[in-house]
Amino acid sequence: MKFHVLTLFPEMVLNGLNTSIIGRAVENNLIEINAVNIRDFSMDKHGKVDDYTYGGGAGMLMQAQPVYDAWKSVAGGKKDTLADAEDLLTKDKSVRTIYVTPQGYPFTQQYAKELAKEDELVFLCGHYEGIDARVLDEVVTDYISIGDYVLTGGELPAMVMIDAVSRLVPGVLHNEDSAETESFHRNLLEYPQYSRPEVWHDKAVPKVLLSGNHREIEKWRLEQSIAVTKERRPDLYEVYQAQEALIKKLSKNKRHNIHMMESLSRGRGEILVNDGGNILIYDRGAGVCMITAEDEHGFRDMQGTIPADCERIIASRSFMLAKLVDIFGSEVVTECKNVCYTERNPISKRHGIQGDLADAATEAVLWINRELEMGHLPYKHVVAENEILLHMLEQLGCYVSKESVWLLERA
Repeated sequence: MKFHVLTLFPEMVLNGLNTSIIGRAVENNLIEINAVNIRDFSMDKHGKVDDYTYGGGAGMLMQAQPVYDAWKSVAGGKKDTLADAEDLLTKDKSVRTIYVTPQGYPFTQQYAKELAKEDELVFLCGHYEGIDARVLDEVVTDYISIGDYVLTGGELPAMVMIDAVSRLVPGVLHNEDSAETESFHRNLLEYPQYSRPEVWHDKAVPKVLLSGNHREIEKWRLEQSIAVTKERRPDLYEVYQAQEALIKKLSKNKRHNIHMMESLSRGRGEILVNDGGNILIYDRGAGVCMITAEDEHGFRDMQGTIPADCERIIASRSFMLAKLVDIFGSEVVTECKNVCYTERNPISKRHGIQGDLADAATEAVLWINRELEMGHLPYKHVVAENEILLHMLEQLGCYVSKESVWLLERA
């Protein structure tokens, strides 16, 4: 993954990021950090990049031209003619460009997961009183804030976001599960952790952590996470409670709703609608909406809630399909069955399935066991017409939903 940082202080960015875990990731070519000095694109012989604001007011404003040319050097693409280049720059912001500002959308772990899907990101760092609004309109795709306070420049917020996103790039963390088990997973803060010695300042490590009973340890950690979140972040605790209540409601038809339940339990799903049997959950990182409704009236009330950046919809009721195809512009609708493995015990590699399906069964066993190791309930959407695969998964102990779900891809 490649990060471009447009800044007046490239040394600050590079010195701050080329250390520790992020520095090792750069050395191992897992990520690349390119700090671009905006002053290099100034047309002033003294490298001036700021001027007074129209209409008066205190302070100086960064000018549009050097910012635009700096951005164009990393995100402008290559075209044969000047006209083609101008068309690309004004109409197709193909590289996601983030302006770090207190006026932006709050940065969260979910936002970090969304940005980690990109191959390339540009961070624009302002200074003085900010940047000429005209160039922001031209190049910026995301306005993001790391908090309701003002800093002297955008470099520190950019470094914070790059650190958070980099940790989600495969290979950056030695323990690949770390990003899924730490603070803010499932909207819970991380549980207390302990190291040697066993007793320090007359305070002993909780006995359960010394027991070797992993089931009890996980139970204790969840209880501690809930308690810490309730005390320190009651706002997150309320979100957690709402999600748990919805999971319980969905579990009444577990096989049919497994995709929504797991999205919530894995800390990926955001509840947009929860009104009786009318439910809309959005996995922002994957760009997927999961939607179900009691009737057409309830569905009509939800239509305007589907996010504009949604790339795929999983619909749980067939009566919604025609309208979803119309508003979503989808040309492909696939009928699927939910397949889930609800046992908590891993499957033996000696699954006993022979013949043409032996290799597929072995792959399914590896997938199921890996999901169980991560604390997930394994599930898949399988095309309803593929009866052979569905039967094979049933032989492995999976359950197949009686009702179908439908996958719609944005055209």
